[in-house]
Amino acid sequence: MDLQLEDSWPIDVQAVSENRFCLRYYDGQDQRIGAHEFDASFAFIAETHGSIAEWIGGEAYYEWFRSMAHRPPIPGTDV
Repeated sequence: MDLQLEDSWPIDVQAVSENRFCLRYYDGQDQRIGAHEFDASFAFIAETHGSIAEWIGGEAYYEWFRSMAHRPPIPGTDV
């Protein structure tokens, strides 16, 4: 599926139906959530991307950064 990138991390794999699956991952370069949908033989079906902030919610997005050991500065909260 060509998902081995330095700035991407897997989230989970979900069964969409009996023979369809979805691999969700965080794309650090785009700061978006990606989803690759594939069948039981790993044949590509579709790819979808969405904003990480919209996916986990605004406040949860900033809390996620606060909990990271190495994180970018959060506007308005870092001194």
